Amino acid sequence: MLPFRKILFPVDFSEACRKIVPRVRETLSRFQADLLLVHSVDPLPLAVGPLEAPLFIPPAGDSEFFQRHQERLRQFAALHFPGEKPTFVTETGDAITVIENALRHHGADLVMMPTHGHGAIRRLLLGSVTAKVLHDVDCAVWTTVPGKEPEASGPYRHIVCALSLDQEDSEAVLRAAGSIARSYETGLSILHSVDLPESGLEFAYREAILAAADHKLRQLRERTGVKAPYELVVGSPVEQVRLAVLAHEAGLLVTGRGQAREAGSRVWSQLYSIIRESPCAVLSI
Repeated sequence: MLPFRKILFPVDFSEACRKIVPRVRETLSRFQADLLLVHSVDPLPLAVGPLEAPLFIPPAGDSEFFQRHQERLRQFAALHFPGEKPTFVTETGDAITVIENALRHHGADLVMMPTHGHGAIRRLLLGSVTAKVLHDVDCAVWTTVPGKEPEASGPYRHIVCALSLDQEDSEAVLRAAGSIARSYETGLSILHSVDLPESGLEFAYREAILAAADHKLRQLRERTGVKAPYELVVGSPVEQVRLAVLAHEAGLLVTGRGQAREAGSRVWSQLYSIIRESPCAVLSI
């Protein structure tokens, strides 16, 4: 997975998409990665614009219309990625299917995208496409909520790695965070939040639970060789992660998505809220 060798950037020409271009460019340069630009042409009616006015997109058989989309993507690349030689993918279909097809046929280590796209999707906590990408793809996903891009480009000031110790991939997440921190020559902090209830058996064994979590963190740092300082806190993971990012003035939050991505998974029950509330970009492994 690291270093990143190919970055997939889905392009829908929205303002949110354009705003993360500087970070995509910086990441490409940092890791000397190749660029894969992907654009989906949906043959169904699509709500766009501030008034949510429906715009009918002609069917896939309209070759001239399809070619205009291809040319628009090339113009986007020439304007925003001068000097790069990206691979272009323009296909008809829903965005997630097109992205998955591009990953299957071209491969990528990292997907970079904002949390939402067109129309009514903007009012949702996470856009449906971003949510499906987070759930379905196996590579790393970088995303940010529009308006929360304190560092558009340049090195990240600090990185926070939020670990859920019940994840099978916690070791991979910490290794990735350590590798990225070294690449940017920046500070790294590790965070694990224990969400204890106000009463009950867990509260009675509070010290034992915290001691067990501390032991796991120490072992994890030993296995990975990542000697960054760690914080073991009590409280809602969503809120504690947000506070840690603010306290360290971090530019990037690294966290896991879990290998078991069922709707009832503890990791999945927190991930979307963590992304939504994070004051900075989130890289989920």
